[in-house]
Amino acid sequence: MRTTFKTGLSGTWADNRPDDAWSVLNWLWPKVYSSYWGFFNHHVIQKKHNDGTCEVCDKYHKRSFTEVCGMQDEERIHAQMGRAYLRRTKEQVWKDIPDKTYEDRMVELTPQQRRAYNDMATDMLAWVGEHEDEPLPAPVVISQLVRLQQFAVAFGKMETKTLVKRYTDAQQYFREQRGLPYERTYQQQVTQLVLDEPSSKLDAAMDIIEATNAQIVVFGQSRQAINLLATRLDKAGISHGLLTGDTAQADRDKFIAEFQEGSRRVFCSTIKAGGVGITLTAATICIFLDRDWSPSKNKQAEDRLHRLGQKNAVLIIILVARNTIDRQRNDRIELKWSWLKQLLDPKQRTRA
Repeated sequence: MRTTFKTGLSGTWADNRPDDAWSVLNWLWPKVYSSYWGFFNHHVIQKKHNDGTCEVCDKYHKRSFTEVCGMQDEERIHAQMGRAYLRRTKEQVWKDIPDKTYEDRMVELTPQQRRAYNDMATDMLAWVGEHEDEPLPAPVVISQLVRLQQFAVAFGKMETKTLVKRYTDAQQYFREQRGLPYERTYQQQVTQLVLDEPSSKLDAAMDIIEATNAQIVVFGQSRQAINLLATRLDKAGISHGLLTGDTAQADRDKFIAEFQEGSRRVFCSTIKAGGVGITLTAATICIFLDRDWSPSKNKQAEDRLHRLGQKNAVLIIILVARNTIDRQRNDRIELKWSWLKQLLDPKQRTRA
């Protein structure tokens, strides 16, 4: 398709790593940014670890790999974009923007949680060893880490269930080609993670909620953990709204409106369901049970409170389980956020 002009408008044009920006730049200026690997090799700081005893980290690897470590020569990107690039921050368009502050609050896992977490960590180390020679896709590795992260939120146990599923048209066709009899459904055994009480993070969240009469928003990655919190709020007689992927649109709109009006004191939501597109400025405190791997998704969730209409300072409380994957994950998330800010503006290198 030939065009005379192109306009790109985005709040998060680089979502996770510096090279995420290439697809937007390539769409706008395909001649300047024609090669992804040219962009990656020039602008992304890399460490190339070799197999055997690594010369970079002095550790033993069964295969070589490249580690993304940061962003470089971002000034060249801004120079190339020149007058065609315009960025406006909240501070520029909203002169009286209230403060947004952060607090990492440490929690200790209960003994029951600690045993379950340690067992899962041991199983994951064994899994890593079994697959060390395999080029695993990133989503597979991340799903394993997310599972461990969930054990840091609440007591977890693995349950095997038998699900009844329907054959798709394609599956029926291949069964027919193989001479198999027609069947409408089949059974499949799946192992699922189930989160339950106790939960030190939910204890900490309830302590914060019960210590004030202020309205509060609670975000987390896991729908199960958010549902556990809603159950606790019910038992405590605290009015709340619940937003997950299972929430009907009518209930979603109702909960948001009633929270903004003040008739519901706590708003519980998964980051995926409530992290974008809604306004929760009635609250000034936001609690994260855990955070998404993507720093921009976490920022989007925070900004449901910290946006036009907010008149007071906003406090972001991040619950961190001691001696778990939490600390390393949060450090990595903050590091990736600093890379993205360098890409957007070389002068910005602090959390905002």
